[in-house]
Amino acid sequence: MAQFEEPDPPLEKHVGEYCRRNHLRLYTHQTATRTAVHEGRDVMLVTPTASGKTLAYLIPIMEGLRTDPTARALMLFPTKALTRDQLKTATSLSDAIVPDAKPAVYDGDTPKNRRKNIRESSRIILSNPHELHHILSWHSLWQGFWKNLRYLVIDEAHRYRGVAGSHAALLFRRMLRVAAFYGSHPRIILASATIGNPSPFAYTLTGRDVSVIHSSGAPEGPRSFLLYNPYFPPEQRDTTYRAAASLMQYCVAQDLQTLTFTNSRKGAETLASMTGRHHSEKIPAYRAGYLPGDRRKLEQGLKSGSFRGIVSTDALEVGIDIGSLDSVIMAGFPGSRNATWQRSGRAGRTTRHALSVLVASENPLDQYYMHHPEAFFGRPAENVAISPENPYILAGHLLCAAAELPLTGEDCSIWFGPSASGIAEELIQGGALTHTRRGAVYSGSARPAEIVRISGTGGKQLKIISDGKLIETIEIGQAYREAHPGAVFLHAGDTYLIRTLDLETGIIRADRTKVDFQTTVHSSGQPESVVESKNTRTYGCRLSFGNVVVSEHYPFYQVKRYGKPVSTEPLSLPSLKFATEAFWFSFTPEEMKALEQAGFDPAGTLHAIEHALIAMMPAEVLCDRQDLGGFSTLCAADTGMPTIMVYDGYEGGAGLAATGFNRFEEILRMTHELITECPCESGCPSCIFSPKCGSMNQPLDKAGAATLLGMMCRAGKISADDEPSFTCDNAE
Repeated sequence: MAQFEEPDPPLEKHVGEYCRRNHLRLYTHQTATRTAVHEGRDVMLVTPTASGKTLAYLIPIMEGLRTDPTARALMLFPTKALTRDQLKTATSLSDAIVPDAKPAVYDGDTPKNRRKNIRESSRIILSNPHELHHILSWHSLWQGFWKNLRYLVIDEAHRYRGVAGSHAALLFRRMLRVAAFYGSHPRIILASATIGNPSPFAYTLTGRDVSVIHSSGAPEGPRSFLLYNPYFPPEQRDTTYRAAASLMQYCVAQDLQTLTFTNSRKGAETLASMTGRHHSEKIPAYRAGYLPGDRRKLEQGLKSGSFRGIVSTDALEVGIDIGSLDSVIMAGFPGSRNATWQRSGRAGRTTRHALSVLVASENPLDQYYMHHPEAFFGRPAENVAISPENPYILAGHLLCAAAELPLTGEDCSIWFGPSASGIAEELIQGGALTHTRRGAVYSGSARPAEIVRISGTGGKQLKIISDGKLIETIEIGQAYREAHPGAVFLHAGDTYLIRTLDLETGIIRADRTKVDFQTTVHSSGQPESVVESKNTRTYGCRLSFGNVVVSEHYPFYQVKRYGKPVSTEPLSLPSLKFATEAFWFSFTPEEMKALEQAGFDPAGTLHAIEHALIAMMPAEVLCDRQDLGGFSTLCAADTGMPTIMVYDGYEGGAGLAATGFNRFEEILRMTHELITECPCESGCPSCIFSPKCGSMNQPLDKAGAATLLGMMCRAGKISADDEPSFTCDNAE
């Protein structure tokens, strides 16, 4: 049932008239947001999809623009499509309430002949972080805007996670620093899907304390949510795509307008083809890479009802207006419960009954939730982890900041954290910055905003070239994973086959082609140096966290056709070395000896736990298992102890291992449940097999892993079912 609350004080006259004319009453969370902004507080709105978050922040902004005729607002969105969709809403309100607001989009697609007019006359500017990164280089052209900036909106804030979120946090600090230089201190309004750590995340993202509003007053219609496991029972197993296609065909046949999500661009095309093959009506696919006009036609077709079904990547996960659907099918767990609820919320955006179906893949986390629906429905949302103190990311933003305004020691401590001064000094010593009386200034020839990419960690860049044209620029780590020789590489909807990768020239040669196979690279990591910063003795082991230097080796890749391995091809790439963060846990040699005497393989036991633990990490922190690396050994080089290590797969770290260290108990319990409850005999892709293992998933001992994890759970007093044990005097 809807919960309304009358604003106090009453809405500004013109805003109030607009609401009455359109029969709008404010929900409790919308009124709470308005109150917080009026009281001068920064605020984060954390409510479900379709709860009216846009109106919640537009109402106080419109009031502010009516009250102060000089006030300006900047609204940031993660995608261009969402930016343009929200422009319609902002324009609708401003035309009726603040006619001179002239909302406009300012991004890479904005014609040059319109840019000056937008800068000078638009009081509401909608953009994205990538454009803001470049705007700050030319802040003097925006003096009037910065001077009068009163509101900063960061929509879909939960999407700023990992490395991208770390960049965003430093970008927002740079923007606030420039605004402060012109005398402005805007109110920050963040809008987010439900996450587990809204207050600390908002602080890390913006550098400010915020008021969190998480109770929604919006009505929610009845919803049926089905968890469907095509892999169980094993003797009747199906595949994710076949099951999803059958369900979609059935829903469309029942005249239910249906949106099916997949987790890849190739998957969207494949599933659309499978579904349309058995249905009289064409089922289109929607994904990035289509021309804007084609995407708009698909969006309008959904909104008007002329399309009864469509298959999409996560491109339709965010709040683009596509009307109210009847059912949503997800072909595979999206990687987080957060994304699952966002996708699910696309159906039933009114009060009528809606259907949501999650069709499991063979991945361990999918299978865990199929066997633990109480964890899927009842557990808190995942935490969002970012690491703006990452020295490699921070160094790039300090270069940008010094190019924007002279950088002082006080600037470093106020805006960029305690480690910034030391990094700035290193940049001065290296000649990238020059010390002046007013502070450090950038001394390079190229604009740092052109050099510093806000989607990576600042590692070596390689260029992908096809037919003499630049296709994409990627970091070396991504190149090893996705653009190695022989790899199938996707870009803007096209498929390329990588011919060569030259590390000396930084050139990757690719041929545009069509193939019926995919490639998956396999890797293994080895820590070369370990510096422990935290440790505790618990759960029957020594648990540690710290900084490591990892050497990653990429020995081969697999060619797969329709998900099944066809061949294994060797790679001859030099190892990648990078510094990052990790957590690790160690046992005693006596404990491994006891395992061996009980008939288990100690090396296979540790290896199996490593794989399963990494697979379960996304249940606690928003990430993909590909964002993490792992290592297990019976004799660690630094301690000589049997050890399992999990590290961030990004130079400098992304906050993932830190969250894993803090949430170790919960991850350990889920890992134990995953392994003991999987019906396979000795291991499978649903429990201990890893799709990127550099040693071909050898050795692995599922029974040994279940036994050792059970011992750890009992030692840590975590609930664990009784299972066979072994005697070990050293076990705590």
